[in-house]
Amino acid sequence: MKRISFVLVFLACAISLSNTTVSFSDELTPIQFPNTQADGGKPVRQALEDRSPIRSFSSDLEVTKACKPHEPVAVGQQATCTIIVRNLGPDPAFNVAIIDKLISVGTFTIGAVTTSEGSCTATTFTPLDQSGTVTCIASSITPNTTITIKVPVSTNTPQDINDVVTVSGQPFDPIPGNNSASCVVHVIVYSN
Repeated sequence: MKRISFVLVFLACAISLSNTTVSFSDELTPIQFPNTQADGGKPVRQALEDRSPIRSFSSDLEVTKACKPHEPVAVGQQATCTIIVRNLGPDPAFNVAIIDKLISVGTFTIGAVTTSEGSCTATTFTPLDQSGTVTCIASSITPNTTITIKVPVSTNTPQDINDVVTVSGQPFDPIPGNNSASCVVHVIVYSN
């Protein structure tokens, strides 16, 4: 029977085994881990098994929307649509984009948009696609915090203004079903 001996040196995961001799032969024998201690006195095998797997990062962004007043508004009056974006966690969200599209068959005006975090820009109604858009950007939202955005709208003609908002960001969002919301502003002519 022929035996070969050599020395192995392992340098990984802050555990090192040095000067360990492993013998090979024609007979099958189980590999024995040496009684080397690591990670607070645990045997090497146990220390390796106790290491937790790498966790991927995610942030569940949720958006809700409500337009007030709930009842129809008179021509020339202002309605306000409030958008609330929440980070349900577990990790911070980065590069958060909130896109609010207002669509109608008539013309309307988007007033001064306000936000509690980041910045917003509004494009006025364009007859070509019969819509106006509010785009808000926030660099980050920590877990369990919110951003509140207020979008005022008004018009001089009776119409319904459909308002649809979506939110996106990084890292991965595990629940994309709560990334959009909508409401409608009903504008009517009141008669005396």
